[in-house]
Amino acid sequence: MTDTTDNSQIYLLFGRLEGKVDTIIQSQTAHSSRLDKVESKQAEHDVWRAQMEAKGNQNKGWWHALLSIGALGLSALSALKGFFF
Repeated sequence: MTDTTDNSQIYLLFGRLEGKVDTIIQSQTAHSSRLDKVESKQAEHDVWRAQMEAKGNQNKGWWHALLSIGALGLSALSALKGFFF
């Protein structure tokens, strides 16, 4: 009778252990899924940021060119003013 009781307790302990392992596996699976979503959003953000930086740098190029042309125009006017007056 003690063999049956001991076996029942062992089976019960193994069942509890199996339940805990299943819980850990489910938790790890859910965590992995959330991490995949976060990494995906991070990658999208990185692409968006790179695009915005490229557009910003492109706009800066136009702005610098416009300022250079303006400065050159003012310089030319100043030189002409000195030449004529």
